[in-house]
Parts: sequence; structure tokens; C-alpha cells
Amino acid sequence: INNNTFVLTRGFDQCLILYPLNEWQEVEIQLAQLSSIRNRDRNFVRSITRYASPVQYDSQGRIQIPESLIKFSNISKEVNFIGMIKKIELWNPSILNLQISKNDNDKDKGFDELANEIKF
Repeated sequence: INNNTFVLTRGFDQCLILYPLNEWQEVEIQLAQLSSIRNRDRNFVRSITRYASPVQYDSQGRIQIPESLIKFSNISKEVNFIGMIKKIELWNPSILNLQISKNDNDKDKGFDELANEIKF
């Protein structure tokens, strides 16, 4: 594990999330705060960690995506990358376009309130 190392896992949508190792460690700290006794908490932690895979980029900046994550995300040759502040989403372009279309219809619901919360 070195500066080339990231953690790749499933997103909440049908995408993958690529975390720099230091950000993934922050996720682990937050997950460790959840109860190991409550079924809901255990299941949530499992849903996040069970597909997490360390990946390293090669000299050309490529990473190898595990087969289970390829199947989940339906990623093939083309990938859209979206920078999400402290992580990167990887999307199949067709699935992302469907997600964008769906969100465009719901865009106004709550965005104003959320923008006020973060002082936009």
C-alpha cells in the first residue's frame, strides 16, 4: 500500500466509488462508530465494506476493476468520472444519463433548502 493505492467499492447508486486511501480510512472510522449489536448497523457496514477492494494505478494511470464491481456497475469500455469532493464516482455512461434524466425531473425538490444549509 502506497500513494498509488485507492479503495474501490459500490456506490449507493449503480456506480462505483473510488476513495483515496486516507479518505477510506475516515470512512472506516465513521463505520466503526456504528453498533455491532444492532442488525441495521451491521448490515450497513457490510454493505459498504464487503465490496471494498484496494486498487493501485499503473504507470499509465489505469486501475483494474474487480469483476464483481464491473457486474454491479455495468461498466465496460467507457467510463464517466465524477469528482465528488473527496472521492470519485465511476459510471457507465448510459446509466449516468438515465440517472441525470431522473434527477432533472426531481431537481427542484429540496435543492434550495440544501443549498442554504451549506451556505451556497
